[in-house]
Amino acid sequence: MTVNIKTLVNGQKIKFNDHWHTITNYDIDCTNLTGIVCKEGQRIEIKLDTDKYKDDLFEWDNCLIFNFPDDDHYNDVEVEILK
Repeated sequence: MTVNIKTLVNGQKIKFNDHWHTITNYDIDCTNLTGIVCKEGQRIEIKLDTDKYKDDLFEWDNCLIFNFPDDDHYNDVEVEILK
């Protein structure tokens, strides 16, 4: 099932569809990467299962961070719920 990232809940395992994530001043390709959701209010963290970008995401403990409403450029991110 594909859903908008804002509708996720804690503990869900997800897979990104077509998604590029901005890290400081460059983008990383997160398409087809999987991870676990940790949501607190409007802040969503996705702890990635892979170490592919562990050096890029070192400051964030290998997590992708979405802070809404500040990150409104991510409003249309769709993910697939795996479980």
